[in-house]
Amino acid sequence: MSDAAPILVSPGPIAQAFVDADEPITVLMGPEGSGKTTTGILKGITKSYLWPRTRPGVTSVRFVMIRRLLKDLEATTMKSWLQWFPRTQGTWRGGKGEPATHEIILPHPRGGVVEMTAEFVATGDLRVEEAMRGKEFSFAYVDEVDLAPDDILTWTFGRAGRFPMETLSRNPKWVWGTCNAPQDGNWVIEDFINQVKPGHRMFRQPSGLSPQAENVQNLGRNWYPQLAQNLPAFERKRRIENIPGLSRNKEAIYQEFNPDVHIAAGPLKPLQGRKIIVGADAGGTPGAGFWQLMPDGQWRLYAEISTHAKEHGSVTGPTRFGDAIAALAAERFPNFQLVGIADPSAAYGADTAAGEEDWIQIVSRVSGIHFRPAPTNKPPVRMEALRLPMTRLIDGRTPGLLIDPSCTLTARALTSEYQWVVTAGRRSTEPLKNWASHLVEAHQYALLDGGHYHQVMARQQQLSGRTGPILAGTDFNVFAR
Repeated sequence: MSDAAPILVSPGPIAQAFVDADEPITVLMGPEGSGKTTTGILKGITKSYLWPRTRPGVTSVRFVMIRRLLKDLEATTMKSWLQWFPRTQGTWRGGKGEPATHEIILPHPRGGVVEMTAEFVATGDLRVEEAMRGKEFSFAYVDEVDLAPDDILTWTFGRAGRFPMETLSRNPKWVWGTCNAPQDGNWVIEDFINQVKPGHRMFRQPSGLSPQAENVQNLGRNWYPQLAQNLPAFERKRRIENIPGLSRNKEAIYQEFNPDVHIAAGPLKPLQGRKIIVGADAGGTPGAGFWQLMPDGQWRLYAEISTHAKEHGSVTGPTRFGDAIAALAAERFPNFQLVGIADPSAAYGADTAAGEEDWIQIVSRVSGIHFRPAPTNKPPVRMEALRLPMTRLIDGRTPGLLIDPSCTLTARALTSEYQWVVTAGRRSTEPLKNWASHLVEAHQYALLDGGHYHQVMARQQQLSGRTGPILAGTDFNVFAR
């Protein structure tokens, strides 16, 4: 005997188009509170009505709902499901820290019934292949899909359409996900916006501040404007206006970095007649930044190299790293004087008596750019080198540091992923060593070039309460007006 089917109503026309879409792999991206999770569930109910009949009058489906963490699965996806299908309906098994299934019987709009098994799965720390291994289901929904591994939808798609076996040859294959606008560099942006993969389609809900905002019939018209008042601009863009961007990490080292101020509105063009400074950090995942100091004292970043980027994914050793620098220099800065400055620790470790080259020497030879060691690699000093221009306004309005919008990894690192090490709730004085640290520290070394090092040291002495003259042998004062 079936229970009465609840009346699930999509929050708006874009959400409804997502529900009705027949593409194999779809994603709904929308602002906070726009009804995405309910829509993801509604799509599962709708697809069950379109599924082939298992036997006369009966359609059998297995609907899998996935999140990475079990606590989030229970707090959001499962909670939304139970608002529509309470535990008292059908047979509920598991939950409260364990995987859960819910067997329900729903009336079919065309007569007969739908026998549905809803299964809630948390992938945890498993690889997607391990989490999906052996599973056979009809279709699947990944909630907060941008927080899942980048192969979650393709692996899940491979297991879809396998239930029930009686209709295997007629079963469609559908998987879908929902998410807020992701951070820059997220795989969802790459696969659904930048270079759309075959069979993929994204549905993008309007901004919460738009007259066409969805789910306002439940939230109220003032919900989004009130929320927007309490968010910084870059958070408002992503969380309310539904524009992919950056998210602030409370442990980020450079809390002063503001994407709305420090990222240029359009491409930056280097100024002829002034040198390009290439900062570099060594290690297994080296990074580099191409900087220029402008006549008004503004530091500009034009280009970045990171092994975290797809185009530089194979750059690890000094030879390949030098090749990557040479290629970028030839492409972007063919008529400029380029000078290099690198982590001073990279100048050691080679057996020079036996004719070995150190890391800096190899990168210099291969790139064709002379790199010299930075004057120091002490964290407080090099961190301050980047912080000083970041916190300055030239003539009261021009930022002292400006980044080309193509440098997406630098923006992401400064906003969230170049962060302090936190152990047992205590913050260390050392940065977390990851891809972001290598890239940002390359920038720090670049800004220690020339007279800026003396400005940084003067600032360090001021902060520590020491006094005394700082002698700078330079032809340019970065604070000159």
